[in-house]
Amino acid sequence: MDLTGVAVTETDNYEDGSYGHGIAVDAGALVTGTAVDVVANQEAGIWASGEGSRVGLTGVEVLGTLTSRRYHMGFGVLVTEGAVVNLSGRVEGNEGPAVYVQDGSFVLEEGGWIEGTEFAALVVSGGTATLTGCGFGSALASG
Repeated sequence: MDLTGVAVTETDNYEDGSYGHGIAVDAGALVTGTAVDVVANQEAGIWASGEGSRVGLTGVEVLGTLTSRRYHMGFGVLVTEGAVVNLSGRVEGNEGPAVYVQDGSFVLEEGGWIEGTEFAALVVSGGTATLTGCGFGSALASG
């Protein structure tokens, strides 16, 4: 699926407090695009899970992901179970880690930016994260 010039905003959780992802990619799906805004979604701005699942977005802005009742934080980008996410752009102002990788692969291209997140800018728990020529602003302490 191509998401060029798209804004994905203000998705909501299910009644049980789960999901509400801006962009969700699973079961080997592929999402690509340019000039994509992912703003004020619930739980995860971009969620990719499963072997063969891939996201490749340029000029993306993942901003202000909101806390879900399930995880009690809002992940900017959440990559799990063998998925691969490759972004150029910025991840900023989320109510949880900007990027969380658990047994997946994440790449933020040259000129990428991470700032103003709660908890941590980047968490890797198995898998890999590659950030080359990227910038970091402040990570906010949650309290």
